[in-house]
Amino acid sequence: MKYKKYKIKNTDVFLIPIKKYKYTFARIIYTIPFSLENKTYSIFLRDVLAKGLKKYPTVEAKAKVLDELYGVDIYGSGNQNGDTLSMAFNLSFINDKYTEPNMLDKYLELLNEHINGPLIKDGAFVSEKVEEVRKHLKEVLENLNANPNYVADEKFSNVFLPNTGYSAHELGDITLIDKINGKDLYDFYLRILKEAYVSIYVCGDIKEKEWLTKIKKYLNINGSAKKDYCFNFPQEINNKVKDIEEDFETKQSIIYMGFKIKDFTLYDRLYASLIFNYIFGGGSSSKLFMNIREKHSLCYSVHSNISGNYNVMTVTSMINSKNKDKFVKLVYDELKNMQDGDFPINEIENGKHFYINAILSDEDSLNSMINSVMKKEMMHFDLPEERIEKIKKISKEDIVSLANKIYPDTIYMLKGVEQDEEI
Repeated sequence: MKYKKYKIKNTDVFLIPIKKYKYTFARIIYTIPFSLENKTYSIFLRDVLAKGLKKYPTVEAKAKVLDELYGVDIYGSGNQNGDTLSMAFNLSFINDKYTEPNMLDKYLELLNEHINGPLIKDGAFVSEKVEEVRKHLKEVLENLNANPNYVADEKFSNVFLPNTGYSAHELGDITLIDKINGKDLYDFYLRILKEAYVSIYVCGDIKEKEWLTKIKKYLNINGSAKKDYCFNFPQEINNKVKDIEEDFETKQSIIYMGFKIKDFTLYDRLYASLIFNYIFGGGSSSKLFMNIREKHSLCYSVHSNISGNYNVMTVTSMINSKNKDKFVKLVYDELKNMQDGDFPINEIENGKHFYINAILSDEDSLNSMINSVMKKEMMHFDLPEERIEKIKKISKEDIVSLANKIYPDTIYMLKGVEQDEEI
């Protein structure tokens, strides 16, 4: 994959030309520091902008013009990585060689409307739209609170890494949901336009000079110069494991085990952790699944996950609460096996094959290619072809070295107060 980087005012523009697609995909990303307040306001803002614009005040009016423009798709999205928040405006459309000339002008005008043409009254977002979003978010919150898996995940996160982005609620600061008003939200919107680091990614059968010219002409974007953001948080290793149980009205108990990773290098994060997790608990052929599920029948499924942003690993499953001690011991035993190198070399090769195929399949998606460039520029990832070559070189020593950096920290169980189901 090849791309070129340009600068327009304070905005970085990344153009990824590839001719085999009939579609073009563009994304404008506004990146700001993470805080619970920023996260909540970002979600509100994204959803309020989707409810109506000055030129298209209703969802129906906007849908009509999208259909008239050959089904162009424009939508907002958001993400949190480490201590950063991103709010993105996404544009997908059929190239004008298959429709009619100069459609790009209309698409970029429409995209600019979504960013710079909000529905405002008396210096505030229209209260009706704000209330619609508030009602929706409260419904989302109610559904989350009724889901035992989500409750367990949230409670564990706050015990494991409290007061961090890792433990942030999906909706940010939920106490703000009833407090945000149109004026405060509009002030936040203006601050985003002024202070966020803005980047533009375009992928498809594109003419670079044309895109640069029309970005300057149609997109009114400023923002601030790029800031340094943190995507990696070293962990302090604790000598004593926290062990916490809380009751919940459910049948099966949900268990989380949290591990901290010491001296987690960029190579560990990008490469060794992939293969380690594949072997340890990444799927139905992993050590955890084969031992805890297949051999001992303690659960229907069990899996591990490594967060490169926060230097931690988790293991989670649904179990009968009476089997908790046995489950924990088996997890520790399998980690010890990994630390001792007690696993066959063919499992490493299987993991390499799995991830190389996953990387290759990502190249069939314009969205995935944009994500690859974004991760390289913002998070120090390698491009797909570079990743493949480095994955091929991962050794058993790399996996064993990483395994010996992993330390148990927290055991959390959301214990079912109803009679546990047999697994």
